[in-house]
Amino acid sequence: MRGNPRSALMCALAAVCVGALDGAASSQTGLANPTETGFHATVSTVAGSGSFGTIDGPAAQASFVYPSGVAAGLDGAVYVADAGAQRIRVIRGGRVSTVAGSSTIRARAGLWYIGGFRDGPALNAQFNDPTGVAVDADGRIFVADSDNHCVRLIDHGLVSTYAGSPEDRGSTDGPLAAARFDRPMSVAIDPKGGLYVADYGNGVRHIDASGNVTTVIATQTATGVAVSPGANHWVFAADRDSLRILRGGLVTIPSAGNRGPGSSSRTAMDADIGHPFMITAVDDERVFFTDEQTGAVRYVDVYDGTVRVIAGPHDEDMSNDSASFADGPAARAGLADAAGVTFDNRGRLLVADAGNRRVRLISGLNMRSALMPSVDLIPAETAPRGRFRIAVIGSSIVWTNTIWDTSIERALEDGLNDTGRKVWVQPIRMQATALHDSYTYLDEVLLPTHGADLVVLVLNDGMLQVEGPYWEDVIATRLPALNARLHAGGIRLVVAFHPMAWDYLGAAFPRLDRYTAGHEFVLDYGLTYDHMLHALRGTHVPMIDMWPEFEAWQRAPNHQPLYGTDDKHLTVAGREMMGRALAKDLSPYVK
Repeated sequence: MRGNPRSALMCALAAVCVGALDGAASSQTGLANPTETGFHATVSTVAGSGSFGTIDGPAAQASFVYPSGVAAGLDGAVYVADAGAQRIRVIRGGRVSTVAGSSTIRARAGLWYIGGFRDGPALNAQFNDPTGVAVDADGRIFVADSDNHCVRLIDHGLVSTYAGSPEDRGSTDGPLAAARFDRPMSVAIDPKGGLYVADYGNGVRHIDASGNVTTVIATQTATGVAVSPGANHWVFAADRDSLRILRGGLVTIPSAGNRGPGSSSRTAMDADIGHPFMITAVDDERVFFTDEQTGAVRYVDVYDGTVRVIAGPHDEDMSNDSASFADGPAARAGLADAAGVTFDNRGRLLVADAGNRRVRLISGLNMRSALMPSVDLIPAETAPRGRFRIAVIGSSIVWTNTIWDTSIERALEDGLNDTGRKVWVQPIRMQATALHDSYTYLDEVLLPTHGADLVVLVLNDGMLQVEGPYWEDVIATRLPALNARLHAGGIRLVVAFHPMAWDYLGAAFPRLDRYTAGHEFVLDYGLTYDHMLHALRGTHVPMIDMWPEFEAWQRAPNHQPLYGTDDKHLTVAGREMMGRALAKDLSPYVK
């Protein structure tokens, strides 16, 4: 859970957030463009030469057949379900070894081993397409033995059948001895001592600590399941055409091709999430999954509405003709039929790159995101000790269509750190609110918790016009008083005043983008640049006027667009420009 909500203020903020204009700029509440990777991550090979085989030994020389599942132990070892080899392998200390499995007979043009069923000593045991693997805190290994319709257990060198029967596939719930499964694809450890199973033909099944099996999500295409390590331990499930979240009730987010007429899913996510296959959870809100159709690795943050392709093809083409192999920057790295994925307790994202017969590592992921007070009030991540803390608060302009690496705040933090200062920047997005709601948050949450050393209030005419004809009073009366209280509490306040996209349109352009739910936002409150600037200067609160910098950029003959064409928020270039400009302008305030 992101923070410790203070319920009274939470309710008040949530009430004003619903139905109000998000800085008069946002026409959507959906996810960012999935074709932008944004993450400045790197893909490397952990193990596998790319050659077909079952050779153990040094990781770079070891060979796999079709690694489909991957899991990390608490000791850092990486377990691999090599479905094509009918084996469970482990990568430890730079070497690959076989944990269990013994098939030696090839089939399918010689590029696959024939499976079987046998319990007993691990290296004599047999599996039949083991597709998923999970490791618990005691080092016990659970295997989704798909074509045996079983969950197998490897413990102290022995393989046993934990649940299901290879001779009797089915959907029966109940005690372990009676329960039946239909092609289990992946498994995930329940922190309460149980196990979740993505059982392809039935849905997501739960085996509790006492050995009772229940179906918790009914679907006939369950491929992946993950339990979040966050406070709430939500269950995330992938079923090829949708992402499902079990968080009290069931939330289903279908892919674009699976949305029926009148579907309300687009109110939750406007961008296509793709086709989730195997999945891993970072926390209660963020997941990575592999895309069944493209073989890419995708990232979804349900909390702030972001979806990105992290590595692999961006195409929505089932032919997967963009598949390739290449290490290096994630945006250019090549994957082929990526299957299993896990985010471990060391912050590593590991991928079973089945088509390339390798296990890959995606490193350098920075997943810091904005605090949204309508959801949580206190940031999940705190500044490292000794950092000067800057809170950037405003409407959606401070954090939209973005992840950390393409955010205003990242550019601001980098710009100040480049000068030798040690700063930490926290975005605070006041979703769909007016200016006075930012005041309330600063006054009642950030000030009592001393959540920052410097607050940057990012202000635009969209926030002011939501205040209606009283916008000048909101500035003239509340802003100076708030500034005084923050200053007395050891927090400095600076207002950063910037233009919006429509401020450049001119009278010749109808402001059609200002319609929301059939209501036009009237602009007759004296919201001109000169009038707003005069009102802000009259408060004597420290202010940065960013209009001249924006206008200089706009007039440059070779400038990159600052605003999106339809969505009038800042582009990646616009966010970079604004962050760097803020770093320059805020330098005198950072001690």
